[in-house]
Amino acid sequence: MHDFADSNFKLVILDQLIKEGSFANRLNELRNDPKHAQNFTGEVDYGEPISEIEDFLRGVKLTDEDLDKVTELCFDGGNDI
Repeated sequence: MHDFADSNFKLVILDQLIKEGSFANRLNELRNDPKHAQNFTGEVDYGEPISEIEDFLRGVKLTDEDLDKVTELCFDGGNDI
């Protein structure tokens, strides 16, 4: 398991892994929770992060196998995460 001194760097890695399917199911469950429906209207909103989703993403433990799947990183304010 890997820890990252910079949690935002970890989020960039997770963004790439989710695009490839890793962790997407659990993230979609959280995203589709009715109590968060108003946060996913298709409108761009840079408000406060949803704590359950943020906690999930920060709690994901990345293995060597996970990191081996990452072939590219994109540091962009428009990333999904």
